[in-house]
Amino acid sequence: TTDRPWSSWPGTQLASMKRGESCSTTVLGIFGPNGDASVATSAAKAGIRQVRYVDNRIRNYILWYHFCVIAYGE
Repeated sequence: TTDRPWSSWPGTQLASMKRGESCSTTVLGIFGPNGDASVATSAAKAGIRQVRYVDNRIRNYILWYHFCVIAYGE
């Protein structure tokens, strides 16, 4: 599989939109979440006023878990 965000795929309308990302991390399943992985935070980071699409990325390792929310819009 590829690990490219949808916005980098040719022919998608996401390439022309703003993109914001926010993440949180949990360690050992009990310490966390550390960070704010929300659509509102993702949109605010990119200056998005109207969210059109939302995606997520999850990375699960033996000792920690990383979760990101990606918002696209204008």
